[in-house]
Amino acid sequence: MSDSQPISGRIFVVVGPSGSGKDTLINWLREKLTDEQKYMFVRRSVTRSPDGQTEDHDTLTKEQFELAKQKGKFAVTWDAHGLSYGIPIGVLAHVHAGGIAIANGSRRALAEMHKQFPHMVVVNLRVDRAVLASRLAGRGREDAEQIKKRLDRMDIPLAGDLTVFNIENSGPIEKAGRSFIELLSDLEHLPAT
Repeated sequence: MSDSQPISGRIFVVVGPSGSGKDTLINWLREKLTDEQKYMFVRRSVTRSPDGQTEDHDTLTKEQFELAKQKGKFAVTWDAHGLSYGIPIGVLAHVHAGGIAIANGSRRALAEMHKQFPHMVVVNLRVDRAVLASRLAGRGREDAEQIKKRLDRMDIPLAGDLTVFNIENSGPIEKAGRSFIELLSDLEHLPAT
């Protein structure tokens, strides 16, 4: 690709602490970005059953996940909080063909993802501590001690030489969503190299 051509072929990985609104933002974007040939909203595989509150994902048992991993079905995998996560191999083909992928990621997996997707853009959601505490409590999935541990991890640094954009998501999702769409528009005209 020459430097004069518009950017294509990137994955935007949305990260942030639990409760920062990653799934909510991605779902909002899915409704606004309707060019299905250009935009791929990544459906991860997770060793967790759907509960109606978390992302829509492909549920695999640990055994099924390991077998899929051995068969090369994932571009990237990682483990967090006792669960295994995988980004399907088809995302690589979409990005290599010039498409834009948007994925819910993990701060722990960014270095590995960067190896597979060298032009990856990290969208780091920032949330006020009090807002995050309220969101976590409202989910009802964790006790006070677990919430405190999550809050203590909310500002862990992002490892590696990454392209990172911070988006504030303490307010209405529309505000963060518009910031994300502006980012997509701005980066569409930058060279990939």
